[in-house]
Amino acid sequence: MKVNVIKSNLKYPLYSCKFINDDLLLVTGGGGEGNNGIDNKVTLLTILDNENKIKKFRELKLSDDDDSPTCADGIKVDGIFLLGCNENSNKIMQTNTNNSLQRFNYENQHIRFVASVDYDKEMESQRDLNTYMKFLKISENIEFAAVCTNKFPSIIRIINPITLHELYEIETGNELKDFDFQQGKDAKILSYITKNTCELISCVTGTFITKSYQFDVDTFTTLKLKFITNDKFFILLKNEVSNKFELQLFSITGEIKRLKTLHLNELKFKGITSVDFANNILAISGNDNSVSFFYLNHTGNNASLKFLKKFDELHTFAITKIAFNKSGSRLATVSADNSVSVINIPHNFEKFKPTTKRLLTFIINSFIIAILAVLGKMAVDRNYH
Repeated sequence: MKVNVIKSNLKYPLYSCKFINDDLLLVTGGGGEGNNGIDNKVTLLTILDNENKIKKFRELKLSDDDDSPTCADGIKVDGIFLLGCNENSNKIMQTNTNNSLQRFNYENQHIRFVASVDYDKEMESQRDLNTYMKFLKISENIEFAAVCTNKFPSIIRIINPITLHELYEIETGNELKDFDFQQGKDAKILSYITKNTCELISCVTGTFITKSYQFDVDTFTTLKLKFITNDKFFILLKNEVSNKFELQLFSITGEIKRLKTLHLNELKFKGITSVDFANNILAISGNDNSVSFFYLNHTGNNASLKFLKKFDELHTFAITKIAFNKSGSRLATVSADNSVSVINIPHNFEKFKPTTKRLLTFIINSFIIAILAVLGKMAVDRNYH
């Protein structure tokens, strides 16, 4: 089973990516404030299967004075995408404002800036120039979006992604590690994790839905959270005792209930940089510039995990973001090394056998055939005599 990888160098550092549709990929990044000779950009790329290459389709150069984009998310419907990007430091210092969330539209095959907003405009104290938008997510039904900066303690803002109007603020009292919206057209719940808790928030009321789920901070370090259905999500953790990564599967029917703990023993790197999930295929990028694929089979309260394949050294610097397209037929990876890679996922990828397993199967089958041949020859010799 062949897995095809396409690569392209865009000549500017890339920090985020998102598929607008199955064949159209949005990437963003840049050289930062003053550009350092490298522009800040938003680029749309088309994936050409027949030519086995990535082609630049549209590109928008951002302000020379602003910092580089740090995060992005988009929805195909209405062509809306949001960008986390600080304005230039001189303006922030002089006006004490920072319109760090920007809305764009992709319409008539072009990128158009719509609006930007500063959620701390009422702040009287001087802004910290090191504060930037770290987390950004739009719900599948485009009713809500969630944003959060790197400021401690973390404050999550639930906003309207169309108007950018703030609906609620959620004070976590801690450092946010990750968040995600439940899946589906009726998505109205956000789950988030800090170093010691997992919470469920109603996006309609801005209130906590149920009792917090507590983690043993002496044993676990929480890393990533991802919804896989409207009532199930998983959390990736580092077990500090075993020094191994784990996937814990949860349900949210009535309470936050852990269903299963699955071990990711194949992950040998020290840190996880990004994660995505589609069609029961889990992709995890590590700080060794690799991406590992797993098949997550989940039915009811049961789940199992199967290692599929690892791609080593996809980039020369750390992978900053990975993203599946909607159908799960492609995974994009981007890096600060200026490059983007697209992995074409074959049909029935969940049946893929790693090289070591294929080799072991071949050796065992060859051994069995050899034994049968010897036994057959012995039987023939005995009958002959």
